[in-house]
Amino acid sequence: MLTKETVLRNTINNTFVKRSYSQAKISKISNSDLIQFIFWFDNNLVLRIGNQYRFREDTQIALYSNMAINHYTGECMPPLFFLQNYLGFTFPQALYLLNHFYFKVAKAPIQKELNAISASSHAAVSSINELDLNGITDEDRLFKGENLALRRTMAYLYKTRHISRDVVLHFIHHRYLMMDESYNLCFITYRDSLAKGEVIAITKKGTTGTPYECNLVKESSTGFFYAKKDNLSTADYEEVFVFESIIDLLSYLSLLREGRIHEADHADNRCYISLNGANNRRYLSGLLLKYPSIQTVSLCMDNDQKGIEGAERLRTEIKSIIKPENIIDLRERGLKPISAKYGYCKDWNDVLRLLAGDVLAEV
Repeated sequence: MLTKETVLRNTINNTFVKRSYSQAKISKISNSDLIQFIFWFDNNLVLRIGNQYRFREDTQIALYSNMAINHYTGECMPPLFFLQNYLGFTFPQALYLLNHFYFKVAKAPIQKELNAISASSHAAVSSINELDLNGITDEDRLFKGENLALRRTMAYLYKTRHISRDVVLHFIHHRYLMMDESYNLCFITYRDSLAKGEVIAITKKGTTGTPYECNLVKESSTGFFYAKKDNLSTADYEEVFVFESIIDLLSYLSLLREGRIHEADHADNRCYISLNGANNRRYLSGLLLKYPSIQTVSLCMDNDQKGIEGAERLRTEIKSIIKPENIIDLRERGLKPISAKYGYCKDWNDVLRLLAGDVLAEV
């Protein structure tokens, strides 16, 4: 069987055998999975942004199994058309490639790689250096003072998730929290959190029930970053608290704000991050390399098997940077004892929703 390299060389050089294809066969090979084909052809051309695949050469184009759609122009392109108009092949070349892919290429290994990308896409997506995320600052419904936007924000975060009202308003005031045109909550990560200039990541939470892209990043392996303004001015962070999700991070800050948990031996100069998924380990290691002043890591992962395994993978990731004795597991120190006393708590938002007003633990 011809190798991929030979097939591509034959295509480019037009040295393949020209054949006549019946309309039935053209229709058959045109049913090739477009995402699988592009990933096989050049995996660097496939981006995973949130819950959607995009074409790297033009990120307005969303990729689906049976077609590509340009959401800016509304144009729909089946595989054969896409190969000609966006990969630059002639009609015979496109037929030759699709015919080989349909009949000769094993699809299972390709799909396995795509599934792995999909499984971790909520944690981090491929970088798009030219992506401009600062448009959210002009779009922000909360900054515009729209009452409906504020009501939706409070309905979800304060009433449903029980996040402290003061914490929500603090995040809005300091522009860590915005709302897009579709009423999705947007948690903002800046390149410089003090200057609040360039936006490098947006973590989205829906309030309408409609689909949304849950994580947009300008640089790969980016999550959400927060620190108090006083600490931002020096950036000499001594400790980082690591959460799986932004909701858990907000819940922990709310518990501190309400005096329901007390910190025993943690540094005053600290920062907080959300990985936006337990698999985004490189975000933590990258942060530790960026801020060598951080000597302590407090892991605030979920109190379930996924969280336990995620914490162990994080330990392995940072073992060459942080001393093992300086890696604190707040699941062991906080979530487990609280669960034993009050009933099972999967995460810090579960803790927040326990008996309001109770002092729950020292962590």
